[in-house]
Amino acid sequence: MRLTVSPDPRVWLHIPNHLAPGQATTEWERETAARFAASPMAPSDREAAVAIAHAARAALDPSTGFGVQFWPGAAPVALLVRAEVRPPLAADQDVVAALLGDIPLAMAPTVEEITVPGIGAGVVVRFIAAGPDTPGAPVPAGIGILVSGELCAVRLLSDPTTTTMVGVVEEPLRTLAQSMRVEDDA
Repeated sequence: MRLTVSPDPRVWLHIPNHLAPGQATTEWERETAARFAASPMAPSDREAAVAIAHAARAALDPSTGFGVQFWPGAAPVALLVRAEVRPPLAADQDVVAALLGDIPLAMAPTVEEITVPGIGAGVVVRFIAAGPDTPGAPVPAGIGILVSGELCAVRLLSDPTTTTMVGVVEEPLRTLAQSMRVEDDA
């Protein structure tokens, strides 16, 4: 099975994980550089943005199908969201635990239901992770979506970020989730 999405190019950058070396990698790098060359960012910010996109691709682990990077404005600030296709969840499986795994939480997460046509039902979860005990240190937050149906489960999970970024990315992430489709590789 293969997961596809239709990200809004105004705010999302597709970060492929499994490109063949050579031409496919070079093409993605060229498209990424062209995207930021056309942006209203200052030249030094454009270089930083390309570096942030490349770092996101390097940070994807092999189990991640791909990433999408949220770019909320004309500054080199982005949030990586990782996408994974998994086996369907069991009927009695805790959906929030399946989404968050072993992320330590500072408080109970906010959970809302979501349905993605063609994939299934699940949850949108906003959370504040247990952070460092250092006074004044930023408290990591995040957002994720897990939907499951007969064919598979799909997990979208952000990297740690600020509560402000979680608020900004939530609606675009919900819209992105609604564009997801699972295709059979056969």
